[in-house]
Amino acid sequence: MLNYWLKIVCIFGCLGGALSLYTPISVGAEGLVVIGRIAQQTADVLASYNNTLNSARNEIFVGLNDLLGWINITYTALNNTWGAKYPNLPGFVENLKELNNTVKYGESSVTWIFANDLGELVQALDRAIDPILQYYRMLTQEMPSTVNVEKCTLRNASQMADVPNHAFKLAHCLQMESDEITATLPAILKLISVVKLDFVSLANQLDSCHSLATTCQKQYFDQLYLEHSTGTSMLSLVVQYISSLFNDTYNRNRFCAALVQSDIQETLRNLETTYSLCAWPPS
Repeated sequence: MLNYWLKIVCIFGCLGGALSLYTPISVGAEGLVVIGRIAQQTADVLASYNNTLNSARNEIFVGLNDLLGWINITYTALNNTWGAKYPNLPGFVENLKELNNTVKYGESSVTWIFANDLGELVQALDRAIDPILQYYRMLTQEMPSTVNVEKCTLRNASQMADVPNHAFKLAHCLQMESDEITATLPAILKLISVVKLDFVSLANQLDSCHSLATTCQKQYFDQLYLEHSTGTSMLSLVVQYISSLFNDTYNRNRFCAALVQSDIQETLRNLETTYSLCAWPPS
């Protein structure tokens, strides 16, 4: 779609000299040039936003999968060493698989949100620019038949040409969301590392028992599941927070897109009213 707009701009831009013979068409051509520029600038911000979210998502997933890998390796090793002696340990290790499911669900949720966010943003840009294109079509096809077209178009030319700039407000929202993700990412990675430290600490507590202190060892393995529940809850909260963060970003982008579209439509309605009163003044 962006390429389509830019092709339109090229056509009108190349014919600018001829089109300038007709003021409304000239304004329309100028507006199309602005649309092309805004479309390209917004596309650049959207690409940057895409890269920011994709990079953040990858870093988060690397951190989560590193945590899961460490848990699986460490506690599987514990089970291999102590599982035969302490029957509740194999069940504990089996329960750790729920952590994998928790993280996989969080990752799939974020990926779904991410894909829908980008898809709807492209559509939002289409919906923001389409009424502007329709307005310029009216200028080039309908208004030339109006007696006062030259005077009224000149009077409103700057406002007409400025309308496409309203669409760039969507890019402004995207930049703010991109900045927030960038600022929040270190905190998320820190939370993941804190959860890992919790599991590391739990595993290392076995070292508090002498190798021959069977009572101490039994107490450790009897309490392992209870102590492990805290780390599990922390991990679930982190995954929920990550999903909520991306979901909030998605919802704010949708809200911004709706506001931008409403702003453009209202601006065009006001401009059309002003133009009509000039072109067809009440008797």
